[in-house]
Amino acid sequence: TMTCPAKERHIRPAPLTSQDIFLKALEKIDGVSTHIARAIVARYGTMRSLMNAYADPRSSDDARSRLLSDMMPVVLRGENVKGSRRIGDVLSARIFEVFRPRNDRGETIVSRSGGANRI
Repeated sequence: TMTCPAKERHIRPAPLTSQDIFLKALEKIDGVSTHIARAIVARYGTMRSLMNAYADPRSSDDARSRLLSDMMPVVLRGENVKGSRRIGDVLSARIFEVFRPRNDRGETIVSRSGGANRI
């Protein structure tokens, strides 16, 4: 009897890194392409790092919501992307609404030290 080698070996996928999880979370937001998500992950690395940037007490809510506006999507060699444009104010605000640190009442948490408080 012949058996399928793939069924005999149970190959486990590599565990996801915090960057992988961050990338996947970003891609779930309407309007965020893989290219845009890559740009954000390349700059901030982790969700916590982006949330810390959003919690910076030196920035106004308006400035925080536009934090990602001028970023450009990351295009890898060999990929074609129609009209590479900046992320823009609308999409930046949408991402801010998802990742802004907030308390139980939904208010944005701003840290005196410039980092997000634990939620």
